[in-house]
Amino acid sequence: MSTLQLLKIEWYKLQRLEVYIILALYFLLITAISFFSTVFQIDAGRSAEAVFTPDFFLQVSASIGTLLIVIMVMLTISRERTNQSNRKRLINGYTRDDIYTAQFIQVKLVWGLFLVTWLLTAFCSALFVGLNPISFFGDFTTGQFLGVVFGFLAKGILAAFWITLMGKVILGLVLYFAWSVLETILDLIAKVSATASGNSNNISNFLPTTVIDNFMTNTPFISDWAYFTFGMTMLILLFVPYMKIQKTDY
Repeated sequence: MSTLQLLKIEWYKLQRLEVYIILALYFLLITAISFFSTVFQIDAGRSAEAVFTPDFFLQVSASIGTLLIVIMVMLTISRERTNQSNRKRLINGYTRDDIYTAQFIQVKLVWGLFLVTWLLTAFCSALFVGLNPISFFGDFTTGQFLGVVFGFLAKGILAAFWITLMGKVILGLVLYFAWSVLETILDLIAKVSATASGNSNNISNFLPTTVIDNFMTNTPFISDWAYFTFGMTMLILLFVPYMKIQKTDY
């Protein structure tokens, strides 16, 4: 089956109410947080330009956005397993490579929808707090924009990895959160140990989900080791689901 045919099929499957409810909730939540946080600090004597900065918006929008894109990807992909769609596909002439390609297309479609929503949210948030949205976008560095683009995509691929391995949304989310908590604990232990010993070892450069988060919110301070970890993580997250789909008995 051609990539264009798969694209049309996967786009049709995204025409579900829950997908757009999640996107709408994201827009409303981020714009509300941005507006009230800025207004309260303006009342305290600060200017909107000093409060509503790209760094502030990235911290708020990325922390909530990465969670929602993970949920969206898991919801859309899990349907193929719960209603035995993949088994029917194989019977109807799909190859396992087609199934993998379709899953990756689904991730990219969700990612594209989320990027558009993020841009609209940033534009409206700046407008609501009294700033020129165009000037606000101009304050972003190229690295920050690239961090958002590749960070959201990486989270989508990570979600596809967990849901492919586990098959169910609940199990996928549990492992996603468990892994994130584990990384947080390891990072905290390493920082406490480094402070006590006087070393400057930064284990966060080798923690996959931490590196992805840092790409979105801490782009100027990404080290070469973090880039290496990011690249290796993406290879693993793409390769393991491929092998899983090749071996699964649908």
